[in-house]
Order: sequence, then C-alpha cells, then structure tokens
Amino acid sequence: MLRNANYTLIIKSICIAFIKMSMAVFKKNFRINPTLLLLINFGILITFIFAFNASLTMGQNLFPYRQGDKRGFCDSSKKIIITPKYQSAEIFSTCNISTVKLNGKYGFINKAGQEKTKIIYDDWAFFWYPYTYVSLDNKFGVIDTNGRIIIPIVYDDILFTERIIGVKLDTNWGLFDFNGRLIKEPMFQEVETRSYLLTAVKQGGKWGFVDSIGEMKIKPLYDDMKGFSKKGYCAVGIDDKWGFINLKGELVIQPKYDEVKGFQDHGVWVNQNSKWGLINKKNEIKIPFDFDRVSYFKEGLAYVKKDSKWGYIDTNGNTIIPFIYSQAYEFSEGLAEVCKSSDSCGYINKSGETVIPFQFKINYKGEFHEGLAEVNYEGYYGFINSKGEYIVPAKFDTPFAYDSFDNGIGTLLVPNKPEDMYLNYDLQQFYFDRHGTLFYED
Repeated sequence: MLRNANYTLIIKSICIAFIKMSMAVFKKNFRINPTLLLLINFGILITFIFAFNASLTMGQNLFPYRQGDKRGFCDSSKKIIITPKYQSAEIFSTCNISTVKLNGKYGFINKAGQEKTKIIYDDWAFFWYPYTYVSLDNKFGVIDTNGRIIIPIVYDDILFTERIIGVKLDTNWGLFDFNGRLIKEPMFQEVETRSYLLTAVKQGGKWGFVDSIGEMKIKPLYDDMKGFSKKGYCAVGIDDKWGFINLKGELVIQPKYDEVKGFQDHGVWVNQNSKWGLINKKNEIKIPFDFDRVSYFKEGLAYVKKDSKWGYIDTNGNTIIPFIYSQAYEFSEGLAEVCKSSDSCGYINKSGETVIPFQFKINYKGEFHEGLAEVNYEGYYGFINSKGEYIVPAKFDTPFAYDSFDNGIGTLLVPNKPEDMYLNYDLQQFYFDRHGTLFYED
C-alpha cells in the first residue's frame, strides 16, 4: 500500500508540472482566461489520478470478502475495495473477471467493481479462458470478457474446453471453435471435447474423431473411448475389451484388456483378470500384473494396492515404500498423505519417513498445493504447512473441492448446524490467503 501511495505522489507531481508548463505556454501563445485554463488543467489532473488509481486497483490482488450474508472484495490487509452486496463472489480469474451472484442470478465484474455483463444468468460459470459459457432460461451460449455474445444462447447443453466447444440442440451435438464459428452443425449423438488433438464424436452408435475444422479423421468404429491423451494415444473399447489407437486410427494395442488408464511417459496401466500391470506402446510388460488397484505416477512414484494394503513403487516396479497402509494418496511437493486407519493419517516423505505425525482423519484431498494442505482433525478442517503447523485452524467445514487452495487463495466453509449442512453454501463459504488471513466477518 505504501508503494502505491508513493506512485500516486509521483504521478501527481508530474501532473502539476504539466499544468504549470501548459499554463505558461497558453499564456504566451493564446488569449485565454487564466481561470478557465486552471479549471481545464485541474480536470486533466483529476483524470490522470483517477486513471492511475484505477490501474492500481486493476493490478492488485483482491479477495472475495464475506460480510455477514453479503460478499464484496478486499485487499490483503482486509481493506474493502468493492462494497459487499452480492450473495456470492468468486475469486478473480487470470482474465481479471469474477463471477458474482445477486438476487439469485449470476454476472461478471472486473477489479474496479464494474459490471462486465448484466447480472441476469441462471448458471454459475468462470472465466478460465477469455470466454465462458452462460445459461439463460435453460439455454446455453458463450460470451467474452466484455459480455459480447460469441455463441448464441440458444443451445440445450454445452461442453467447454480451451480448444473446442460442443453444443447440443434438441438431441444432437455440434461443434464451435473459439472464434464463434460453427464448424459442425448438430449432427452427432454425443461429443467428448476433453480429448487432446482430436475431438471424439458419436455417430450411428459408434465413436470416431474429428479435427479442429470438423473433418472426420478417424471413422466411427468404436463402442467406447476415453479420449486422446497428450501422448497421442486413445483408449478405445470394442466388445467390452480395451485397446489403444494412435492419431492415424491405427490399433497400436489390440483390444484385450478389461480396463485401462491413460498413457504417461512410462507407459500405461492395464487390467487383465482383475490385476493391474504396466505396458508400453509396444504392448511389452514393464511392470507385472500384481496389483489390485493402481494410480498414475507422480513425482516418480505411484501408490498401489496389493493384498489389501497400499504402498509405493517406482516406474520400474520396485517397491520404494512397503505395503503397510490402509489408504494412500499421491505425492505432491515431496509429501504424501497415508493412513494406518481412517482415524490415523499423517504425511510421509519419499523415503517413507513420517514427517507429519498420524493425528488426522482421512481426507481424500489432502495433497499439498503451494506449500499448504487441507487436513481433517476431529471432523473439522483447516490447513497446515509442510512442517505440520496450522496456517488455518481446524475448526471449519470443507467445500470438498480439489482446488480448495490454488494460486495463493483457499476456501473453506463456516460451520453450520448439522441439519443445514451445505444447504446454504453461499452463506457458509469464505476465502483465506497463504498467510492464514481469513476474509470474512459475521
């Protein structure tokens, strides 16, 4: 805040110097009333200061602030910047747009508190990209950050990714690009936009794939599919068995597995006869079919289940942490939540050493993000750092969101009566920062 004040003083000094210079020039070259000239320059000064202060507001971090049953925004010192008047207010996206709720309807504002759209929409949406979907009278469309309609709000459903947009009209699906250009009229039974490089479409009861301009690249031949991964492979189902195709539609692994996961750098987990193993794209076995359940590799390790216990293996299948836990979760920032029982969970490092004692209840989303992790202590939730120190005390409820702490801000719920649990989500939710500052007051 002090630095902002210094900037303001600097810009004021520049404006005053400009006024003095302009008055001298005008007096020398033009016949104009000095009082009128002073008023003109005073207006210039105010305009400069207003614009500068507005730019500071637009650039600073703002946090949704819960004041009783209203929401507004404050800065990191809890100074109110946008007056609380909304039923709910979401964090500002990378597009500097927030979703707010008023009188049961949703709309979008910027960091200056200006409404970028009318608050008229029926459904909650967020500007992850320069566009987002909106819903009005049970119809869907897409707008940009200025509220301009990109895709008409006339469709019955919508699927939204950063690459392509699926829209449903009556019983059929079509495709738009992000310029609002219709690239395929509604003609498909289903679409799956969460597929890299190619988009999955269902026609005649079978799945195939189209490119970014709607051209069919892989004919509809498959009973089921899981979408293309970034590695360029897609799991496809034929007669209740799974295999993999490449971007040319060639079967690189024949459909013979009961269940599969997606490709990673080290291969892909596949299930046969109720056991999981890891194969490569040549269908060579890299890790034997020894496991009852498996996870994706993260930070070089996967948590896997064998003989009713969980442990950790590396990408070669070597046991790194023994199978001694009743539950385990992925490593994140060098630590993983593990449990001896549902009432005895703690955190270990990659050597299997206990770093944070076993004192918590099981919490399915206790991974560390940006140095903090949500924990469940005696049925209440808070956040700890990697030393096990509380940043936010465990006396709140959880929103059960995987992104409950992200990009420097987290969210929890003020406890409510058990019979009202989660019925008044808008009233209960509040935000906090990485230092444990709670942005709410009752």
